[in-house]
Amino acid sequence: KLKISTANKGKTNSNKGKNGKPVSELTKEKLRLLNKGKKLSDETRKKMREAQIARHANNKFTVSQETKDKIRAKLKGRKLSEETKLKMSLSRKLKTI
Repeated sequence: KLKISTANKGKTNSNKGKNGKPVSELTKEKLRLLNKGKKLSDETRKKMREAQIARHANNKFTVSQETKDKIRAKLKGRKLSEETKLKMSLSRKLKTI
């Protein structure tokens, strides 16, 4: 085991970044038809709802006033190019629409 361990040091796993085998369109269609019209139980729907709420609850966080002040101090006085200013202006205008 020690020999194998030392031989594999620094190598990445061949499955890294892969999420399984690619599925053909035919298989996708079969699965779609198989699951179409299935009604989920109230218990299952409740579990899914709680999981979704928990997932989105993790994205909400507050930043302390001290951290805000540090960010403000770091960004104060920076020079922006005309191109950057134009991009920011367009971005803000599009958000108000």
